[in-house]
Amino acid sequence: MSIIQGNSKPSLGQPPFDTTLIPNSVWFDGSADFMSKTFGSGSAQTKIVWSSWVQRLKFGSAQDIFGAIGGTGGASRQNRIHFQSDDTIDIQIETTTIKTIIYSTTKVFRDIGWYHILLSIDQGAALGPAQVNLFVNGVAVTIAATVLDQGFSAALSSWGNAAAHSIGKSTTFCAAYQAQATFLVGKSIQAGDVAVTDFLEAFSYGTNGSQFGPKANADVAALASTAGGNSFCLDFANSSDLGNDISSNNNDFSLTSMAAANQRTNTPSLVYPTMNPLNDIATVVLSEGNTRVNAQANASIRSTLFASAGKKYAEITVTAIGNSYLGVAVNGTNPTSFAATGAVACQQGGDIYVSSSSPSGNKCPAYTTNDVLGILIDVDADKFWVSKNGTFHSMDRNPTITLTATQVLAGTGGFDLTALGSDGSYGIHVGNSDGSAANVSVNFGQDDFEDTPPTGYLDWGSNTATAPEFQGIDYFDSTLYEGNGTGQRVGDFVPFTDLYTVDNSIIVDEVTKNHLQRTMSAAASDSNKKFTLSVWMKRADITHSYSTVLMETTDGGGGNAAGIRVNTTAYGNLDFHLYAQGTGNSGSTVSVYADTTGPSQTSSWSHFLCQVDTTLATSADRVKLYIDGVLQNVVNASGAAANFPDQGSTFAFGTNLFPTQIGKIPYTSGFNSMYLAEHAFVTGTNSTSKSVSDYGALDTATNRWVAKDISGFTFGHNGSYLEFQTTPGSGSGAGTDTSGNSNNWAEYINGSASAWSSFTNFKMIDTPSKNYSTINPKTISGKTYSEGNLKVTSSSTFGQGNVLTNFPLSKGGKWYWEILDAAAAANQTYGIAKADSAASSSGLGNNTSSWGFYNQQYRHGGNIGAVPDSPTNAGTRYMFAVDVDAGKFWIGTDGTFWKPVGGSTAGNPANGTNPAFTDGDIAKGDTFPAMDLWSSDSATFVHIGSRFAHTAPTGFLELNQDNLDDTQSKLTAWAWIKNRDAADNSILIDRVRGVGNDLHSNDPAAEAFNENTVQRFLQRGVQVGRDVEVNTANESYVLWQWLLGDSATTGSTNDDGSVDTTVIAADAGHFSIVKGTTGSSGATFGHGLGAAPDFIINKDLTSAGWLVYSSAFASVNNYIQLNATSSVFTGSTVFGTAPTSTVFTLASFFNTVECINYCFRSVPGVCHVGGYIGNGSSDGPYVSLGFTPRWVMIKKTSGSGSWHLYDTARSPINEVDDQLLADSTAAETTGSEEVDILADGFKIRTADSGVNTSSGTYIYLAMADIGGNGTLPPIYAR
Repeated sequence: MSIIQGNSKPSLGQPPFDTTLIPNSVWFDGSADFMSKTFGSGSAQTKIVWSSWVQRLKFGSAQDIFGAIGGTGGASRQNRIHFQSDDTIDIQIETTTIKTIIYSTTKVFRDIGWYHILLSIDQGAALGPAQVNLFVNGVAVTIAATVLDQGFSAALSSWGNAAAHSIGKSTTFCAAYQAQATFLVGKSIQAGDVAVTDFLEAFSYGTNGSQFGPKANADVAALASTAGGNSFCLDFANSSDLGNDISSNNNDFSLTSMAAANQRTNTPSLVYPTMNPLNDIATVVLSEGNTRVNAQANASIRSTLFASAGKKYAEITVTAIGNSYLGVAVNGTNPTSFAATGAVACQQGGDIYVSSSSPSGNKCPAYTTNDVLGILIDVDADKFWVSKNGTFHSMDRNPTITLTATQVLAGTGGFDLTALGSDGSYGIHVGNSDGSAANVSVNFGQDDFEDTPPTGYLDWGSNTATAPEFQGIDYFDSTLYEGNGTGQRVGDFVPFTDLYTVDNSIIVDEVTKNHLQRTMSAAASDSNKKFTLSVWMKRADITHSYSTVLMETTDGGGGNAAGIRVNTTAYGNLDFHLYAQGTGNSGSTVSVYADTTGPSQTSSWSHFLCQVDTTLATSADRVKLYIDGVLQNVVNASGAAANFPDQGSTFAFGTNLFPTQIGKIPYTSGFNSMYLAEHAFVTGTNSTSKSVSDYGALDTATNRWVAKDISGFTFGHNGSYLEFQTTPGSGSGAGTDTSGNSNNWAEYINGSASAWSSFTNFKMIDTPSKNYSTINPKTISGKTYSEGNLKVTSSSTFGQGNVLTNFPLSKGGKWYWEILDAAAAANQTYGIAKADSAASSSGLGNNTSSWGFYNQQYRHGGNIGAVPDSPTNAGTRYMFAVDVDAGKFWIGTDGTFWKPVGGSTAGNPANGTNPAFTDGDIAKGDTFPAMDLWSSDSATFVHIGSRFAHTAPTGFLELNQDNLDDTQSKLTAWAWIKNRDAADNSILIDRVRGVGNDLHSNDPAAEAFNENTVQRFLQRGVQVGRDVEVNTANESYVLWQWLLGDSATTGSTNDDGSVDTTVIAADAGHFSIVKGTTGSSGATFGHGLGAAPDFIINKDLTSAGWLVYSSAFASVNNYIQLNATSSVFTGSTVFGTAPTSTVFTLASFFNTVECINYCFRSVPGVCHVGGYIGNGSSDGPYVSLGFTPRWVMIKKTSGSGSWHLYDTARSPINEVDDQLLADSTAAETTGSEEVDILADGFKIRTADSGVNTSSGTYIYLAMADIGGNGTLPPIYAR
């Protein structure tokens, strides 16, 4: 599977995947079919490229993809690329002087999906493997010489020469589909003549993934047209001339044993199922592109793909009746007969068999030779019907009756598929029940249907499948790292320090009405045609609608203006745009708005970049808007097509027509509230020579767009660079230009030039490089927020309501801040609070979600005792310290922390003594610094250490991003680490329990704290300490990590169950972490998934072992141990009751115990839970998941066996056999427990009892890499 770990943000506005890129393919039967062309002229070539899409139809035999025989050196000389009998790829090279060199892959290719195979040979490259480059699905594949290894210094004997060239055969026939078969003579990738991206296009998946997909036939044919004369591109589009070369070379191929029927619409851009060669049985012969089944004994075969949603229709045409049957199989079964478990079979005489060799008693329509049977599956309703020659029949009675399409749509008469023990996905299976021969063809929609299905029933093409709403790569990752013995950050990122540290910012404030203004000089050097504005901005007050002016120039009335703004609505979204109208703008009205509105955040910085060049010919190129490095799709102010500037037009920017302002709408009294940093205006060619990547880059450790150093730019005529290094009111103050142009901006207050001498504190170190917490105006409205959301003022008419900061106090941290009280009144209340207390009118501390003091009283759920010596004088500095994990909270003034209620000794946060409050609830969920003001109070939140009036206690930190856990989307929530080289415990740590609190999957022991295991949760990674089980020097580790949440939260309270739980749940609804304490006879726990979990891993934190529930068990009373090899247990005292959409049950076995639970649910594209039945063969069960898995855990339930853990980080190529065990400390082994990780699931490749005992039952949990359907590209073979 091709995954590009690149930019973690997808390109905005990516068009839907085009399913017509490659309209046609052809199938080769593996016994007689091939295409050939003997070139009458040519010469020995030193460079060639072969490119084609291949879908294999048979495995385990040698098969030629493309080859040539003859040419220079003798009639027997040969060049070919082919599959070997072990399913590796060989490239056979014979030159004009050397008989044979063979390069082979280690990787095996035995998937049911499409492979893109790209071979480039360049004799002029360095001798050896560099001369032969092989790419599969866009990724270079390692090859090694197996016959001769010295490379070759002579030209190729056959390819591109006057020789016989064949597709689908050279020496051996190929059983495969091929599409877009292309050959380039005289070109190579090594020489830079072409590149992989000339043949493939990258498509984004979710946030973190992308995959190569096909390019259009015409694009690839153009490459052949410009290559040597014996080049070609076959698109297989003309059924009467399948060998037609669509390049200008007209090198048409002749057909042998092929005709129009070999053409298919099953292609890399529109995939249809076939019957599955991975389920191949000796007595079943597949042909005609694996859509025809000849079953000669009691045998069955099923489809390659399964449907997990919607209504599906396929047709089966009977050629030879035999004792055939057809029906539906559930995922996880590999039916080998009509009586197979997990399958329903309709036999030709009309009997229905359900997981049994005895008829069920119900009837389906009897059928005979030449009948056309329709298979109708309503996946969402778990029902199935059969039609015969266009007439629908019931499946739920005896005898069967005919139905109308309306009745089918209403669900009448359908067979209830839940009787099969379904996991909710179904495939088609066909076969024969005795020694008579049965022959049928299956049409999944790749050909026109004979009959008309009911409205809403669709074929099985990938374009009719629902594209996953979520992508597994965004929610799970498997990462390898090497221990260093000291401590390190590990994960799916490249740790590095900031590219550039932004040291300063400035506040503009609507209350103080401070802003900047400058009148530029006359335009020159195209300064009013070519310009870039780059600004970092963090919003402040968002309690009302206004336009944030990043830069604007206008006349007195605003009718003639040009502006770059971020418009906002109260508490709503923002839109970034450029506009221009009237005098000073020589073209028509300009209206270019970013179509993707962003959130109106006050907790983070964003980078806004507007680049204009009106000299460009293409209108859409004249204005580009970027937010955090991402190019935005644009519209006009009404949402219609953007109004771009006319070519060559001028703006009122970069010239002297009107004053230009920052932080104020020039023609109104509209003042702004925001933080600004790195305000750069660049003009002329200095603007056009730079791109967005010159201003910033993606920090892959945190997924944040970060600033680059632009101090060395030439900013151009009228250009300026405001770094805000100068203290306001001093010299040019906040408007000091450091570009070298001396284009200083003047400080203004309320529309008049006035130094900001009273606002020296508006120069801040809150920057994109070190983001500080501020007050969150979203928590409660009706108050005035000023000074960068650090000051809150209440009015005499406004009542109580808790105001919170926008950073929570992260679990695992110790935090300190101060509040400057400006009012000499008793109406202020300061403390900490949960988010759900924000709108409380009862006052901070008057409910159980907040802690604080008011009017000489400590408060939590009301007054709990007097505060010693609580001051009420204006100007008091209050001190606050919280140890989150310990649940301790101290309050003080004037350098002394107060005594607790009834205490005689002052508090001491540094040594953890005498807190005002000790409450474990402080550590549950998110807790925030808070204040409650009413009447005419005001207070200022002091969060920067240099502005503290008192020294923070030892070990207590200020609230900035460097001290908080990383807060970007999809932070690691659960980390599972295993040493691959040594017999160490598996270390399991999650955000709900907190860093350092480790459990071992192989060990029933209670939770223990080890500060040198996982020390911090990062975006797609963790920080580990020096503990030997996670970080021994020179030993290899694997980190499996489940990712969720847009901040480093430790969970929130869920009250759905009989007891409250602390829960972190993924927005995909597939995974949650649940912590709670049962009662004396168990409890129900809320899980937060929105639907019933399918898999639960439970651990008593104080003792006992690990217990696992799976929906794949035969009974809800079944359970199994994670830390042991034992088979399934039965008992109603463990899980007892089936989970619901809101809760799961821990029954009477759990007697007043604190538990952690990891809950999983099958969600398309992300996670799959299920089971399968073993067959005891090295050609083991195939399990469809609907995605390519990244990680699979398998456990035998019918007998003793370990928990087997596989992932594609440790085993990137098939066969996957690097094995770890969840129930053992054992180091990684490479054994016989082999699986293939495939495009749509996995296949067992061993008879080992651990994963494949005959008739043994197994459960699995699988996490996705990526999955694609519908408007996304299909998933390609691995």
